[in-house]
Amino acid sequence: MEISLKQVNFAAGELSAKMAARDDLPVYKNGAERIVNFISETAGPARFRAGFQYAQNTRRHQIAWLLPFQFNDSDAYEMEFTSGYIRFFRNDGVVTLPAKTISGATVAAGVVTITAVDHGFSDGDEVVINGVVGMTQLNNRSFVVTNSDGDDTFDLLDNFGDALDGSSFSAYVSGGTATKIYEVATPYLIADIPHLKITQNADTLYIDHNRYESRKLTRLASNSWTLSLYTRLGVLPINQKLITGITAASPAKVTVASHGYTTGQSVAIEDVQGMTEIAGIYTITKTGTDDFTLDGVNSTNFKSYTGGGWASNVLTDPFTDKKTITAI
Repeated sequence: MEISLKQVNFAAGELSAKMAARDDLPVYKNGAERIVNFISETAGPARFRAGFQYAQNTRRHQIAWLLPFQFNDSDAYEMEFTSGYIRFFRNDGVVTLPAKTISGATVAAGVVTITAVDHGFSDGDEVVINGVVGMTQLNNRSFVVTNSDGDDTFDLLDNFGDALDGSSFSAYVSGGTATKIYEVATPYLIADIPHLKITQNADTLYIDHNRYESRKLTRLASNSWTLSLYTRLGVLPINQKLITGITAASPAKVTVASHGYTTGQSVAIEDVQGMTEIAGIYTITKTGTDDFTLDGVNSTNFKSYTGGGWASNVLTDPFTDKKTITAI
């Protein structure tokens, strides 16, 4: 026989699994195993959540985790963590860099080419285009930059990073702006992001995970952040190695004296000067005692390496050094 029970009080909200079968506790009767699209109120009822407003697709439409950053009472951010990158949302939109003025847009064999003098974009950047007259199919959309000359022109991919067919677009007439979405490269894989341990102190967010070196994310301005290693109690990082050179090649070759890495290992590259696009986490191929290549990375269109940077190995299994017990 089934019995239907009426529940009118949800003040306890969602209950932990540890509360299962604890019907002897008052809180058990005022909670639920899961509440979806409702918000429990202290007065008892559960009300429909408010609607959502579209702000921006995630980076390459990847799965993302959102984490808060509260700088002060009037300046708060939502940080979008995807595999290898962080983006920042503020005031109902994604944080961007200053806009570049578009002076032309053409289509040849379906490829859309944008002219924006001294744009400074690099391949892989994602830009939002607005205000174009004529070729209005570009407006209020984001695209991935490719074939950039780093100076005046670049081609567009869709925001999955796939080919964009602009053969049906209208002719460009005038105007428009291209604005780069601001992002910070990280070593964190999407599978590890839910397990990051974070704590904030003023404009600095400290991030820890058992597979990565400890890092801190520092806010300098709304569109200027740094992610760097930090040490606790004077203890130096156990696997941080100084980069002394990166060759613009396909694949990119990194020079690190006596690196000790092996082919197939995951290595994080960060804090590089000049060739900032290289920051991220890669599988490597050992080419020598003092150098290795980054699998699948073509750095020929990147900015020139000017110095500095750190390489550190990323553990893919926290129990790689486990030993077999034969007796106790």
